[in-house]
Amino acid sequence: MLCTIADKAELDDVLADLRRLVSNSGTVLAAVCNPFHLSAESTELWQKHLPAEFEYKDTFVYDKTVLESGNTRREVHRSHSTYRRAFINAGFHVDTVIELDGTDTGALLPSSDHLVFRLEPLPVDGPKVSLLIKTCVMEWRTIERQVRHLVNQLETPLRFVEKVVVVDTYEGPFARQYDEPDSEAHQAAMERLISDGVVDRVVYSPDNKSVTRETYRKWFGKESEKTHSANGQQLFATLFGFDSCTGDYVLQVDSDLLVARHDRGHDYLAEMVGVLRTDPKALFVPLSICQSEPVPYAHEGPNGDWRVEVRSCLFDRRRLESVLPVANEVERGQFTLAWHRAFDRVIAASNWRSYRGGDPRTAFIHVPNDRKADHREWMDIAGSVERGHVPAAQLGNVELTGSASDWAGP
Repeated sequence: MLCTIADKAELDDVLADLRRLVSNSGTVLAAVCNPFHLSAESTELWQKHLPAEFEYKDTFVYDKTVLESGNTRREVHRSHSTYRRAFINAGFHVDTVIELDGTDTGALLPSSDHLVFRLEPLPVDGPKVSLLIKTCVMEWRTIERQVRHLVNQLETPLRFVEKVVVVDTYEGPFARQYDEPDSEAHQAAMERLISDGVVDRVVYSPDNKSVTRETYRKWFGKESEKTHSANGQQLFATLFGFDSCTGDYVLQVDSDLLVARHDRGHDYLAEMVGVLRTDPKALFVPLSICQSEPVPYAHEGPNGDWRVEVRSCLFDRRRLESVLPVANEVERGQFTLAWHRAFDRVIAASNWRSYRGGDPRTAFIHVPNDRKADHREWMDIAGSVERGHVPAAQLGNVELTGSASDWAGP
């Protein structure tokens, strides 16, 4: 009776018990009072006594009278996404969601009293991977939607040991600036993501020159107090985010990515980790781009060594730290290279490797800044990606390609 449990800690305990009691090949069916039909006050089963004001996204308690017995019982409303997040955090993948039939007797319309989740256990002994999402305060309009998108699209079938957002607190001017920053709105979005359990931690790059110098000493063997590289790219915040992760592996992604999943059962992380485990000289393995067919992972392309894919890549945290410090020059108090370009030089001058390739059942699309001014179009395209639609024009491309009508789909 999950929808009678008001206390979140108790709900988490119940779900943890369910995960402990089901085998890795088992199934859990969990039925809750259907949150999508909350406003149907009278049904064939009960009469709801809802508060005068409420919002679907909120969690709150109300009473309802069971018509068969006349008894009144307490009910807890939670949104569909809140339940889904609780299931994932407990170690379940939501395989199917079913709405059972019912009737809104007050309006004489079809309704649904119960929502049934078919849950499949996530493995408990997989690689320990931290998800790190990189953002800045210029992204305040879209960041909450984007983080929810990335977590939802990347989280199965392996559960991350932690989901972390690192925020570059720099307020500009920005390279290729497309909006004005709003640190307060960005922070409010982060607080909602934490409150809803979408991410575990938000890490803000500190305005502390000693921490900045210490971080640079670790990574480059030199000091600077400038937070960005000479070309304006984020530097200190990214490295501070890397150092904040605790997983054996880190999947670092830009917050402006779209991730397409054509098979939710595709264990893309196992494949990426497999490359790192097979090749002890592999430093970086990226997500695939949208392709018509899988491309074997390789560390060389037509022009030699592959560069580091800064927008999305997986690395072994301890292996990467074993390479440090890497060379990066300081001119007029500022590092000349972004972090990934410094590693490009390491790879070019040694037998360390960066890979490209992968299975496009899980693929990323980068939204360039010139497509971000119309953030509504961007969010519409994100919705199409989540529904599994990727137009042919996107195949073989890293950057978002095609018009809004191309992405609308059937």
